[in-house]
Amino acid sequence: TSFVNTKEDKVNIYLKSLIYEIEKTIELALKKGMNLNTVYIGGGTPSVLNEAQIDLIFSSIKKYYDLTKIKEVTFEAGRPDTLSREKLECLKRNHVNRISINPQTMNEKTLNLIGRSHTIDDIIQKYKLSREIGFAINMDVILGLTGEDESDVKNTITEIVKLKPENITVHSLSYKKKSELTRETQEMSKDYDLMAKMHEVVNEKCQSSGYNPYYMYRQKNIKGNSENIGFTLPKKECIYNMIIIEELETILACGLGGSSKILQDNGRHEPVRNFKSLEEYNSRIHEIINKKIELL
Repeated sequence: TSFVNTKEDKVNIYLKSLIYEIEKTIELALKKGMNLNTVYIGGGTPSVLNEAQIDLIFSSIKKYYDLTKIKEVTFEAGRPDTLSREKLECLKRNHVNRISINPQTMNEKTLNLIGRSHTIDDIIQKYKLSREIGFAINMDVILGLTGEDESDVKNTITEIVKLKPENITVHSLSYKKKSELTRETQEMSKDYDLMAKMHEVVNEKCQSSGYNPYYMYRQKNIKGNSENIGFTLPKKECIYNMIIIEELETILACGLGGSSKILQDNGRHEPVRNFKSLEEYNSRIHEIINKKIELL
């Protein structure tokens, strides 16, 4: 969940509930003899938190686990304008070994159109700083942004593969409003054709640059009925992404809007969906814990 431009006291109230849920969930997992394979902090923009708040979250995990022994600890750093050397060093101290830096596009005109407060140079500088500190990196791009065609996408993917992140996630823009869905119905063939061309450009550039597709998923209301695809350099796959797509293990999610997938003896996953409202999450946290107890 993202708390961009949220008052500090509200964030701290949320963190108190979050840490309570993390600790109760870990205690439950340990009681059931479950092993921790990966940690993923995201989506949203958890990098809006300050270093003290980030330390607080990790301290609740480190009470129970030695994170130096966990193969993959990912933090979705997201927007370059939320990052600093101090914050990246804080993540490194907390044994994060993989981060996401999400440019969305490498075209300055589009960044301005979609209201991003960072520049292309900011993206590159934060990427280099993250490399210097020692992270594996995923970079997200979005196809179908306002005003972009396949030539804009070609520029974006060309600039990203020059940086050589371990993983590249290619998202297709999804519509959020009913009016946008209506418009898509009216212009469906145009969207299909354009998104197909964009995917072709990305796929060709990634594969010719040493990246291979390793997972794919669809979501509701996606532009041109397209898909989201993860690309990886050889042997650099994100473990968490493979687990969540292939539903290989139990995933215990904590936090506002989180969705756990608890593997049952019959091989099926049962979900536990956390409240999306902060007020409900804070006041009904015990219901979430009880549901996890019931299913584990």
